[in-house]
Amino acid sequence: MKLSLLSAALTAAALSTPALAADPVASIVQGWSFSDYLTTTDFANGVGVGDGKVDNDAMYFIKEKQIGNVQSWLIFFDPKGSDPATGTITFDLPIIGLDKTTAAVLAGNATWGNPLVSYLSDNLTGLELGTARRPGPDSASFVGNVLTFKWVASDPGDHVRVFTQAVPEPSTYALMALGLVGVGAIARRRKAA
Repeated sequence: MKLSLLSAALTAAALSTPALAADPVASIVQGWSFSDYLTTTDFANGVGVGDGKVDNDAMYFIKEKQIGNVQSWLIFFDPKGSDPATGTITFDLPIIGLDKTTAAVLAGNATWGNPLVSYLSDNLTGLELGTARRPGPDSASFVGNVLTFKWVASDPGDHVRVFTQAVPEPSTYALMALGLVGVGAIARRRKAA
């Protein structure tokens, strides 16, 4: 009986497909489009991010790396001229952190960056946040799984890195199932004794 339970748990884990975080969904006041930068036809070949060459009135997201139970996303807006973008972006899991990206952080992407993307460091990359006495034109904040933003962007655009909880990998579930089988086997032994 113990062997069949263990076998069933391992088979279920082996057959499970990787759990992926769903793409974020945006509600943008100006009506700009919002799409995955890496699957958008014009940019599928990995045009650099942070170099001011996107030049269109669309907002993009890039699904970056998952490390442990944290998923990184880069959100950016690089219009042709100087344009505002205001709205919300909703993720399927809670936001746990926000990096109001600077040029240095964007360029130092080895930890969180997507390997298919060339991250370039223009000194103007990031958000113009200003100070308490003199607020800048840009803001970004979150509550739960919703990012709220108000940006005024021009080349090379506005960028923010969002960290969400990640969906656990199937191996996590397999280990949990294996642990439950082990606990059940120990309880059975104690009951039989």
